Amino acid sequence: MDGFVRGLFSADGFMPRWHCGNWSDFHGWLYILSDVGVWSAYTAIPAVLIYFVWRKAQIPFRGVFLLFGAFILACGLTHLLDAIMFWWPAYRLLGLIEFLTALVSWGTVFALVPIVPRALSMRSPEELQREIDARIAAELKLQRANQELEERIRQRTAELVATNATLNEQRELFRTTLASIGDAVIATDTTGRVTFFNAVAEALTGWSWAEAKGKPLPEVFRILDESTRRPAENPALRALRDGKVVGLANHSVLVQKSGRELPIDDSAAPIRDDQQRLVGVVLVFRDVTERRRAELALRANEEQLRAADRSKDEFLAMLAHELRNPLAVIRNSLELLKIGGEVQTVQWCQDVMHNQIEHIVRLVDDLLDLSRIMQGKIQLRKEPVDLVQLTTNVLAETRRDCEAREQQLSSSLPAKPVWVEGDPVRLSQILANLLSNAGKYTDAGGSISVHLESHENNAILKVADSGVGIPANMLTQIFVPFTQVSHTLDRARGGLGIGLALVRKLVSLHGGEVIARSEGLGKGSQFEVRLPIRHGAPPEVKPAWKPSAVSVKRVLVVDDNHDAAHSLSLLLRRIWKHEVRTAYDGSKAIEQARDFQPDVILLDIGLPGMDGYQTAVQLRALPGGESLLLVALTGYGQDSDRRKSQEAGFDVHLVKPASIESLQEIFSRFASDDVRPS
Repeated sequence: MDGFVRGLFSADGFMPRWHCGNWSDFHGWLYILSDVGVWSAYTAIPAVLIYFVWRKAQIPFRGVFLLFGAFILACGLTHLLDAIMFWWPAYRLLGLIEFLTALVSWGTVFALVPIVPRALSMRSPEELQREIDARIAAELKLQRANQELEERIRQRTAELVATNATLNEQRELFRTTLASIGDAVIATDTTGRVTFFNAVAEALTGWSWAEAKGKPLPEVFRILDESTRRPAENPALRALRDGKVVGLANHSVLVQKSGRELPIDDSAAPIRDDQQRLVGVVLVFRDVTERRRAELALRANEEQLRAADRSKDEFLAMLAHELRNPLAVIRNSLELLKIGGEVQTVQWCQDVMHNQIEHIVRLVDDLLDLSRIMQGKIQLRKEPVDLVQLTTNVLAETRRDCEAREQQLSSSLPAKPVWVEGDPVRLSQILANLLSNAGKYTDAGGSISVHLESHENNAILKVADSGVGIPANMLTQIFVPFTQVSHTLDRARGGLGIGLALVRKLVSLHGGEVIARSEGLGKGSQFEVRLPIRHGAPPEVKPAWKPSAVSVKRVLVVDDNHDAAHSLSLLLRRIWKHEVRTAYDGSKAIEQARDFQPDVILLDIGLPGMDGYQTAVQLRALPGGESLLLVALTGYGQDSDRRKSQEAGFDVHLVKPASIESLQEIFSRFASDDVRPS
């Protein structure tokens, strides 16, 4: 270290500046005197700054002032050394001092940068002076306001003295009012002991005023949280503790003296004297049993609506799936028919399209039937029905589907008829839906069995399968409309969830019941239908009606859907060789009827302008109109639609899409009976 210091002050290796270059006396002394002058000024400035900072204790940015003084002092020292260099060339010392000067300079820069925004935001002396003037004016104004306030206080004190006498009277009036209002009111002192108890409070708590007077409030007013069943904080005690109004609290339960619970709303407020000192608290509460009951009902309704909305979304998704699958098959088959090919392929396409259309028709029929049943608009056409024969017929129709799914279908039926009173169409629908459900939930190679027996006063029909089974918690839920056991994306076993709901509704309309049983998932399921047996003599069995051959007729087809009208016309011409004309609205139908003189009119209801009902009335009014066979062929199939058709003069009401068999039956009956069918 000593060597380093001696090296700084050593001039070895350097020569005085007089000997560097060609300095004249004038230029040398000008340079020396200038540097000494700068050094003296740079020394005086820091001295003034230090004196200023020392005297001005509250000056902002005190450290920056001192740092700036150090920077100027260091700069002056370099100038002094520049002058000394003319005689003593201590360049090493000069370099070190200049290096330190650079450090101090940049330190000053770094210290100045963050305070510049603050310095810019500081108010100027003029602004400070204006603020001082404003404060002085405000203080003068405040003094005048205080004087005015003191005068007003003197006036108010006189008024208070005058009104103080009436307060006692008003206090008694207030007590009387509290005793007579409709809400329960309890007042306490500052220790929380009861000082007032009105009649409503007596009725709601079960405590009399004589019993409650002077008791701790929690003893006569005990409340629980309705949801947690834990003791709730007493609002009056909270108002005493915090000295604030405690707002209306909901979902509190008051435990009466007898132990009975009562839902209430409660609130409390502190009572203060003229000096705003806390002297007690008042508690107000009321019985909200009816409102709480209404709230619970409203929440239940909201939950039902949310559940219904979820069911709607699920139903729409299921409906789209159930419709798109057969439509995809129909479209593919149509494309195959366009291409053409072997007779077997064409026949296969026809069979597949027929099956898929029948599936869609059954789907729509089930939906409409369920809707009618739930609205109470369906009517059963009851007659004596032999369940043995009905089951045999349904099994014959179902067996082909089971064979296609590679399922074993077996049955066990009594040798003698089992008679019930019911609608044969609806009873067939019950069994068909149960078999369809069993088929969907049974894998290939599985088995489905049908067993019919009579026991005491009931006919018992059982449909069992070896399929996927039903969880115990779903055994009753599966009869709820649009409910399925699984909501996965695998829709292979799916459906709309209406088949079993429809079964239960139809069985109920027949005075019976249906029960689902299953030992669990993977263990199959069984559905048991019980129907009352028909007692008495066996009914007379009428021979089955067989339609006679269809004779050629003049037929008018009326439908605003051109494709529907044209396709039906082609069928009537090619199958039965009828002479057919078409019309696409009611007015054209009347014109065609006058000119063509048809024997049969197949008339749509939903026509533009004049609907099918109005058109039927005018057709009946035409010459010879009373002998027409007037058939409503429409998408409207409600009971009210059928009633309107009958009132308008239609002979038959068919729902689209009408099967070839139903059309053949109508034409055959018209030909054989030579009268309009009923």
